[in-house]
Amino acid sequence: MSKDGGRGRGTPRDIEQVLAQYRAAIEDDPNNAALHHDIGVVYLEKGNYGEAVAAFERALVLQSDLTNARHLLAVALAEMGELDRARQNWEKVLEQEPMHARALYFLGWIHSAHGNWDQAIELLERAADIPPVSSRIYHTLAEAYVGKGNTASAIELWRGIIDEDDADLRAHHNLCAALLDAGRYEECVEAARRAIRKGSQSTVPRTNAALALLVTGDIEEAERFMREAIEIDPSDTRARVNLGEILARGGDLDAAEEEWQRVIEEEPSNPDAHFNLGQAAYIREDTETALQCWEQGLGALEDAPDAVRRYYADRFHMVRAAVHQETGDYDRAIEEQLRVEGPDPAAPHYRAALMALEAGWLDRCEELLGDARRAAPRGHLGTSFAEGALKLKRGDIPGGARLWRLVLEAEQDAALALRPHVGALFSVSQLDEIAKILRDAGYDEEYRALRTYRTALAPEEAE
Repeated sequence: MSKDGGRGRGTPRDIEQVLAQYRAAIEDDPNNAALHHDIGVVYLEKGNYGEAVAAFERALVLQSDLTNARHLLAVALAEMGELDRARQNWEKVLEQEPMHARALYFLGWIHSAHGNWDQAIELLERAADIPPVSSRIYHTLAEAYVGKGNTASAIELWRGIIDEDDADLRAHHNLCAALLDAGRYEECVEAARRAIRKGSQSTVPRTNAALALLVTGDIEEAERFMREAIEIDPSDTRARVNLGEILARGGDLDAAEEEWQRVIEEEPSNPDAHFNLGQAAYIREDTETALQCWEQGLGALEDAPDAVRRYYADRFHMVRAAVHQETGDYDRAIEEQLRVEGPDPAAPHYRAALMALEAGWLDRCEELLGDARRAAPRGHLGTSFAEGALKLKRGDIPGGARLWRLVLEAEQDAALALRPHVGALFSVSQLDEIAKILRDAGYDEEYRALRTYRTALAPEEAE
């Protein structure tokens, strides 16, 4: 990070002379806060952060209202990695000077680094209201918007930065990524082309354009962009994995597999390459090889950071569970499903319960639902769905109707996510039979909700 407040002092010899002069002055006048502040600035410029911290702290002992000394103390602490102490000092700066733009910015930066998006945005928006505004404030604010999920505001900010300075390639690159995340694929490609015209030699715009074009179906142009990215950085295995996905989408599964194999040869721990090789084997109906690829992918995660390991391990366990379920090996499907960690503690249990229900193991389903309830005792949409399905399977129409009504009236996105489970457990004819039972039993609202849901599940078979 920038020292933010120093003044250039020339060669190392000059700096040593300046330090010697300050040391002599402090020896003559040890209680002069300004001298301690100024020597702290020189230490900060030199990169002697420990000495800078000691100097600024001494200045503040002598005169506690030296706002700039406290700000620079926080800068030095941040350079040393002591972000908590830096944060505390910037907060004190704001107590003394609420409109201190640099303190607002750096506090926002710290909160953003820790994923505290609301605090980061509040601080950075305040900093952005104090002219003159550095583009780094807008960049950090836009990144916080993305973290918060407000991609539209981030896009607007990055477009504003580009309008002010069309040569800001960081803004061009971030804009491409944000447009891709927002599903604005044509705009993403145009933003990438503009970045390249401005001289970008980064893989970022090319990779994002390729992924956008892959979604829109322009496979040939997607491949061209991705190969350009790889030419710029042949070591970018993420781009090469993506190239394999583009080749597979274009129908050249052999070439895709060769690309993923080369990635694994160079980077054996690459989880995406293992995952995709498994998918390719599964497409070829070679289930045994697919499961082996995913097992190798799990083994490759042993030394990965915890967050990375959990994310990819869940992907491997879930796809293996789905394949075992499809082949009728419900014991192994449930075993794999229960190994999923994920952010939702109830999900592995209720999904395993649905697998047991599909297998006709009603008592096992009930046991797994008990585990789901203990994992999320305040209630859970997926658990309620599975409980309702179990009750309907056992002939408890009132109990099943009550629970399914809760599910079917829930937020539409959540209900739609359950469609695959409905399709696995009940055929359309069974849903029609259940709907008729609900209607005949007088559960009119539940009947209408289920009919709507059934029509959405299989519109081509709707009456």
